Amino acid sequence: MQALHFGAGNIGRGFVGEILHRAGFHICFADVNEEIISALNEQGTYEVIYAEEDDPTVPIQGISALNSASESEEIVRQIVDADLITTAVGPAVLEKIAPLLAKGLSKRAAAGKEPVDVIACENMIGGSELLKGHVLANVAQAEEAEVKTVAGFPNAAVDRIVPNQDGAEQLLNVKVEPFFEWVIETPAMKNRETSTSLPGVTYVSDLNPYVERKLFTVNTGHAALAYLGAYHNVDAVPDAIRHDAVTPVLQGVLQETGELLERKYGFSREDMQAYHAKILERFKNPYLADDVRRVGRQPLRKLAADDRLVNPFLQLREKGVDAPNLLTTIASAFLFDVEADEESQALKQRLQTESTEKVVAEVIGSEDEEVINIITEKIKALADS
Repeated sequence: MQALHFGAGNIGRGFVGEILHRAGFHICFADVNEEIISALNEQGTYEVIYAEEDDPTVPIQGISALNSASESEEIVRQIVDADLITTAVGPAVLEKIAPLLAKGLSKRAAAGKEPVDVIACENMIGGSELLKGHVLANVAQAEEAEVKTVAGFPNAAVDRIVPNQDGAEQLLNVKVEPFFEWVIETPAMKNRETSTSLPGVTYVSDLNPYVERKLFTVNTGHAALAYLGAYHNVDAVPDAIRHDAVTPVLQGVLQETGELLERKYGFSREDMQAYHAKILERFKNPYLADDVRRVGRQPLRKLAADDRLVNPFLQLREKGVDAPNLLTTIASAFLFDVEADEESQALKQRLQTESTEKVVAEVIGSEDEEVINIITEKIKALADS
């Protein structure tokens, strides 16, 4: 079986690539990083290293790579023949790969090939559906029905912590936490026989509860550790989770998002407590020891109204529930200051030259004056303390 995967970065190689390999796929990686592409083709193998005692490894073999900028025609041929197509490129890049997918899927339909599923493994809600929209925007109207028939775009939720790889002895090897979760929504599938063959993957009819549980627990919790840790001058995530000033706020954040998930989707209190315990143990893993400044990068994206911090805060307010710990985390994200991170520096510059109220309103995308004022007051309180 042949899989085409867009994105040969750490998530692509260290998460999606491992699962595809375990399922028996030959994997063709499509990327624009020529150094990685050349290494994949020259070596034909790499290792996934589990971040635990003795660093156990999984060799990934049966791989190749293409440059999606300079080898587009070959990628189109891969799209025509692939048994499965996946992505891990980042939400902003989905639109950029859509023209290639549109061309390849149109040719696949014209060739009478069997349907294929295109699964976006991105850290977002509705990634595959978003990609589908970008693809259809690049398809001729006369071919749209055929493309919809030949390609399924099932949404997915993915979860695996991949720490900073600085200092890696080998370019392609990737260190990852042993735990992973990959949940795929089945109704949009077009090729169930192939797409449901991935080992360790959970298949569900409704993905939303699992997407938001992961986003508002793992991502929200990780962000809280990053921004609160940075505010209190802590360097590593495992140290932040043990910090006297960070721990109670993190626990409060998880209680707040847990209450939202219980009310919204019917998760039991016991299930959420067990899930929280598992997530906290993952954050404490000393073999990951990720830097809070790396985890917190791109605060503008993470402070958006549909993302991990502001979204649950607003949903709880709509239900009449205060979320003081989420509020503290949001304010600390506005104060995140890392010289190497462009978004944090842009945010810092705006807070120095514009009114805090204006910046808050535009960053979180809200016109609710009460919300804007509450966040503004908390930012000023943290900045002055």
